[in-house]
Amino acid sequence: MTDDTPRRPFDHDAALNELRALGKQLDRQVTTGIGTSAAELDATLAAMRAVHHRIEANLRRSLAAVSSRRTAAPRPAHAA
Repeated sequence: MTDDTPRRPFDHDAALNELRALGKQLDRQVTTGIGTSAAELDATLAAMRAVHHRIEANLRRSLAAVSSRRTAAPRPAHAA
């Protein structure tokens, strides 16, 4: 079975903004410490990890695409 729904392009800036927002949320949770459970901290850290993994995977795909284009491009002949 294939998924025919088009994939939305990865929005790197939006992912970085989300990671920053989660970092600020974590900072507030830790510095205030009021009513913040270990489960809430774990949930924030898990969300941060997921966003980081998406960013990392996108960068890896981009690097692989650039590398494959470089190896596929013909090399210019050098003058002797």
